Amino acid sequence: IVNHGTISDAIKEDVSNHVIEKLESGRLGIYDDDFSNHLDLFTDAHYFDLAENHIKSFDSFFRKQGETATQANKVRRCELKDIDLAFMTDWNVSLTQIYSYIGAMYGLCVDNHKSVMDMSLDELQVEIMNRSEDKNLDSIRSFIDRFSLKERNNPLVAPDGYKNYEVYPWAYNREFSYLRRCIIQYQSNGEIYCVFGFRALISAAHQTHFLVNEGKLKHGGVAIDKLQGDILSEKGKIFNEEVRSFLKTIPDYLVADYDVSIKKNGNLTADKDYGDIDVFVYDKKHNCVFNIECKNTSVAKNAKEMRKEIDDYLGENKKDNKKSLAQKHYRRHCWLRDNIKQVREFFKIENDVCVYSFLVTATSIPTTFLRKEKLPLPIFSFNDVKVKGVDYIYGEIISFFKN
Repeated sequence: IVNHGTISDAIKEDVSNHVIEKLESGRLGIYDDDFSNHLDLFTDAHYFDLAENHIKSFDSFFRKQGETATQANKVRRCELKDIDLAFMTDWNVSLTQIYSYIGAMYGLCVDNHKSVMDMSLDELQVEIMNRSEDKNLDSIRSFIDRFSLKERNNPLVAPDGYKNYEVYPWAYNREFSYLRRCIIQYQSNGEIYCVFGFRALISAAHQTHFLVNEGKLKHGGVAIDKLQGDILSEKGKIFNEEVRSFLKTIPDYLVADYDVSIKKNGNLTADKDYGDIDVFVYDKKHNCVFNIECKNTSVAKNAKEMRKEIDDYLGENKKDNKKSLAQKHYRRHCWLRDNIKQVREFFKIENDVCVYSFLVTATSIPTTFLRKEKLPLPIFSFNDVKVKGVDYIYGEIISFFKN
């Protein structure tokens, strides 16, 4: 069911073009060699990213922990105030309270030597209150409701106000999944009971933390959505600086210390706002300028997310007039090419130079492989830049623009 549902979504979202036919045996033959091959290449690149990231972070486990941990905790406490306020506004329970209540339920399982427990809703509320420092009954009720799966007449039909995709078992990050909602509610003799296990509680806490920090927590509310946007914006700035700092280590590169604006009274003067250049580089060795757009992108995990990623980057199915990420960057590329004198003055270059534009993503993305022929500009993962090297990237850029 999960496999067929995944294929169905891939076809529906126009991510793949599977062939489905009835075989002589009576079974269905389902295949799309191009899609499978592209996905295999993406999978290889993704695992390469994972391995490189683990290698990069390995030494952090052996650093002196006192000073680093103190600094990190200050940042977390500062951010947590904003996070708690957003959750309290939209869910009537803060993120701190959520972790506290999950911890209380976990302790309840451990103290009773049970991996799974079953008790009435009223009993659970009392137990959480007795075991938590925060004894806000309204917030406890809101927490239980937000993290509960309730009985439905049809398991493939979502509750009112939600699309059915939010209950499909093959859909990643669906609202009504056991990974998101770790309490099972059922009724018996007119009373509501709750079933929960300590492993599922831990998983739900981890998943909530991950979704908030990745900006992927759906149905959060106005305040939570704004919070996630702020978090992603800050992570984007950090990623820009990470790319910039790395490129500054290349001897032949002259790298601007800041995002370069193209607008009236900007760093580069234009008739309108063309947005900022995230990382602006002059390659003295090859006498060319790189206009780099950085995207701190997380990995698309299913066909629906791949579809959104393709639309965001290339604008294939956009119903509004907003330009895609690649289109916006290509517009900047054309402006720089047409205003090469300003580019030369910015870097104090006397000779004519070429401008090459490309995108750098925090991790490999499916779009690079599934829509390779439709890319208006090259896209590289940051690990490609760091591991394969800038000479490799330069060769790929030259090849791209020649074609």
